[in-house]
Amino acid sequence: MDLGRIVLVLPGSMPFRIVVGSGVLDMLRAKSNCAVVVVCPDEKYRNKLPDGVEWRDLRCPHSPSRQSFFTRVARTLLLRIESLLNITFPGLAYRFNEISGFQAHQFKKGMSVDRQAREELAGNFVRKSHGFPFASSRVLYRLYRTIYYRWAYIPDRFIKGFFDEAPIDLIVFWHAQNEVYRDYVHCARSLSIPMVAAIGSWDRASTKGPLMPDVTKILAINQVMRLELMKYHGISESAIAVVGWPQMDTYTARGSEEEQYNRKAGLLAQYGFDESASLVVYAGNAERLGRHEPGLVSHIAQNISAGLFGENICFFLRPHPQDLKFKQRFSSELKSDGVHWEDASLTSLSQLKELFLCADILISTQGSISLDAVALDCCVINVAFDGDLEPAHDESVKRAYEMDHYQPVLNSGGVAIVRNYTELDNALSAYLLDRTLHAEGRIKLRETMLEPFDGRAVERTVELLLDELKAATKIV
Repeated sequence: MDLGRIVLVLPGSMPFRIVVGSGVLDMLRAKSNCAVVVVCPDEKYRNKLPDGVEWRDLRCPHSPSRQSFFTRVARTLLLRIESLLNITFPGLAYRFNEISGFQAHQFKKGMSVDRQAREELAGNFVRKSHGFPFASSRVLYRLYRTIYYRWAYIPDRFIKGFFDEAPIDLIVFWHAQNEVYRDYVHCARSLSIPMVAAIGSWDRASTKGPLMPDVTKILAINQVMRLELMKYHGISESAIAVVGWPQMDTYTARGSEEEQYNRKAGLLAQYGFDESASLVVYAGNAERLGRHEPGLVSHIAQNISAGLFGENICFFLRPHPQDLKFKQRFSSELKSDGVHWEDASLTSLSQLKELFLCADILISTQGSISLDAVALDCCVINVAFDGDLEPAHDESVKRAYEMDHYQPVLNSGGVAIVRNYTELDNALSAYLLDRTLHAEGRIKLRETMLEPFDGRAVERTVELLLDELKAATKIV
């Protein structure tokens, strides 16, 4: 039976990685014969889609619909007026985050102009000009949001052409808080197409601004996010489905102890170590957040080579998958015989799993990579200082630990937070001596941030999408 047509809009490489890399699309195709269309910003992703899934470009998903010259001029003028009045998604996001009192928003407001510009590329709108005038006014925020999502709006003609092309029964917005979604939302609302919003990443509810109106169902990854959606976004509990982290499903299948032993022995052998060696992984951050990292990597590598932490330790540097300047940033460190590494790429989730199944200790600045490690009970050291750098207070790595979404990690007692080189060396020595250190805290962290953690997050996600699709097409 034909279930209709579902469209998944993915505004970047990370949501694409979650949906495709976790197997959501594969299972969606396997469990139904619905037509699936993926809309994303780069044609290079087309070849990575499962068979039978159609690709469209995010900005121009179709040939333009017929709009008169005067209609196009009117749209351009209205958008410019909105921009002058700050009736834009960045303006709404700034006001929403200001009114909500998020700590991440507050400390990023004090960053340099250059850092703020880089933050905007990641969807963090913290320039104070976005909030002009009266950024903390709830009345003005509600008025601006009503105008921004008004019914009397002229949509982009390329996106309107996509909606006019063929019926759409369900549309899914992944990483839902994004300024590129406005025209899609307007077209979907005008045609009464049910909308599902997937939050996708654990920090988005408290950093990326408001959600679009009239969403049928919202996918949350854990109970913490469910509470945030209710408290800050005013979403009713019945509209929220806690499905788990699809990208974490692969971590629940570890294999037997013998398989894990052989896996680690094989990886260590690639770098000239025997199976008894300890594997210490440094996970790099994106360039905008990792300027302090080369000095840290150099310090750790030198101390391991000098035998400060004992013998037989393999030190592995894993770059952030989107760090295109990785080799340039770590040029000196990569020449060291004591640093083993892989190139920066959107590594498959299964490869990340293999690395953490073998790793004994992860070292990183705060981020979701810490939860990847904790999912497999790997010890975690979080760096809360700036290495060899002395940045201004508002540019310091220390302030990243004030971010709202990271407080459960700090409160769990499951990771070691280090604030200088001495604490870093001590924490590394302690974990190398006793891998059970902070084990209870890691259990608490898994229960808080990863549950439901049973390998069925992809299945729950797909089942919910199909239920919504059946409801939209009135198929029982």
